Amino acid sequence: DNFQKASLIAADLRDAVRQAKASYFIGNVHLYLENLEQARISHEEAFKLYESQNNKPWMGAIKNGIGVILSKQGKGEESLATYQEALRILSEDSLELTAAFPLANIGDYYLNAKKPAEALPYFEQALEVYQQEQYFKGEAVTLENLGIAHAGLGNFEIAFQYFDQGLAIAKKHQFNQVIYETYEDI
Repeated sequence: DNFQKASLIAADLRDAVRQAKASYFIGNVHLYLENLEQARISHEEAFKLYESQNNKPWMGAIKNGIGVILSKQGKGEESLATYQEALRILSEDSLELTAAFPLANIGDYYLNAKKPAEALPYFEQALEVYQQEQYFKGEAVTLENLGIAHAGLGNFEIAFQYFDQGLAIAKKHQFNQVIYETYEDI
């Protein structure tokens, strides 16, 4: 309700950036509540507003978020295309950390499609960025995903090396959800 009021005020003031932020946060609330179609609509409104300002970081981040929503809606091919568009937008301005998110999501798409060999290069690129930027949660999750991909290819020794590396980082930083999920995957 407060975000909707903020959006209306921003529209009255002709402040596209604040209106875009309000639409984005409204979309996140809908996403949390599993109102996926409304979340997508709000994020698309935010994207258009940021696009009018040529704000590449927000455009790419929101496009990636739309991909997540489409994936949750079971629209795999459409989500993949949206992740790829987010990656293209973010790569134009060398926004490395932000670009790692669609890279990892593209890897997830291929992993869920039972194409682990196609997932590997995306996870490897995301891992490189997460390590450079010292984003430890992304690093731990991506190492887990690399383990899953290698296990899917029958490379069990390599898979366990990735699982061990990811667990070490997750334990060090107390990422309990990542620890739980990694043990579940092993």
